[in-house]
Amino acid sequence: MSRAAWKEEGESAALLRNASKNLAYLMERAGVDAAHLSEAIGLGVATINNIKRGVGNPTLLTLMELARFFDVKLSDFIEGELGRGARESRAARAVPLVKFTEVGLFCDGMAIEPDRYFVDAAGFDADDAFAVVLNNDALFPSFSQGSVFIVARKESPADGDVVLVRIAGQPPCFRRVFIDGEHCLFSSISLMHDLQPSICREFEVLGVAVKAIKTFSAG
Repeated sequence: MSRAAWKEEGESAALLRNASKNLAYLMERAGVDAAHLSEAIGLGVATINNIKRGVGNPTLLTLMELARFFDVKLSDFIEGELGRGARESRAARAVPLVKFTEVGLFCDGMAIEPDRYFVDAAGFDADDAFAVVLNNDALFPSFSQGSVFIVARKESPADGDVVLVRIAGQPPCFRRVFIDGEHCLFSSISLMHDLQPSICREFEVLGVAVKAIKTFSAG
C-alpha cells in the first residue's frame, strides 16, 4: 500500500472514530436508542450500531443524515468532539416545567406548582424561560408525549420560528409562524404538513420555542 493510501485510510479511520464518539454522545443526550433513531431517519439498526462502535464504512450521505437529525454540522459531527464542547460550554439552569394542558394557566399567572427542568441555557435568557412537557397527543406524530419544548418569553419571533401562541382566545398551542409584512400566518409545526398557513388577526404570542427535546413513541 502506498504512503498516500495509508494516509487516506488513517484519516478515514480517525473521522469514523470521531463520528462514533459523537453519535454515542448525541444519542445519550437526546435519549434515543438505535431502534428509535432507525425509525426516525430510515437507517438500519445495524448500520447505526456499527457507526456507534466505530466499525464499518458508512457513506457520506449516511453521516449527513445523522448530523441533520441531531441538528449539528457535518464537519463537527465527523471532526469535532461534541461531548467535550458541550461540557465546556454548558450553562445548566433550572426552569419551570409545565404540563402542556396547564400552560395556559401558567402563562396567566394562575396558582399551579410546576416541576423544575434543567436545560443548557446558552443562547437565551433562562430567567424568563420555561419548559413545556407534552402530556397528550396534540403534536403527534411529529412529537410524542414526553417531548419537551423550552419556551423563551423575551425572544422576538422570526419568520419560520415555532411559537407558543394563543389564537382567538383558544388554549395555547405550538404553531410555526410566517411573517408577511404586518400579518402573521400560523401553520402546523411540521413543514411537511399539508395544511396551508392561515392569517390570524386575534392572537397572542406567549414565547418562542428555542429548543425541543424529542421523545419517540415505541409504536
